[in-house]
This record gives sequence, structure tokens and C-alpha cells, in this order.
Amino acid sequence: MPDATAILSAANRGVPDKDAPILAAALVAKVDILVTGDRVHFGHLSSKVTDGVRVLRLSDSVERLFEDK
Repeated sequence: MPDATAILSAANRGVPDKDAPILAAALVAKVDILVTGDRVHFGHLSSKVTDGVRVLRLSDSVERLFEDK
């Protein structure tokens, strides 16, 4: 679970306060990919890597799954 510092750091990446815990949790967990359907709040991060976490739209993640096969 992300602490207040991690949430603030996520909010500083341009996501709204209500979505910052989601990005913070992904960063704290050191996931490779965060898949989101929220184009409005995460769109500016789409297909970018932030602190080791690649943010992908759902459609992009499905494409990646089929590319690997």
C-alpha cells in the first residue's frame, strides 16, 4: 500500500488526486505495466515509462499480448 509521499509523487505526474493512489501503488509495487482504460486522467502517460512502470491503454496491452505469440 502506498504511503502519502508515494501518492503525492504520483499526483505530481499529472494524474488527479483520486487516481494518484492507483499510480502510486503501481510504482511502489514496481510493476512492469499498468493497464488503464482511463484516457482522460492517464492519457498523457500512455505508452510512456515512469519510474520503470509502463502505462498502457487496454487496447495497447491486448496488442502486446498477441505480438508475443
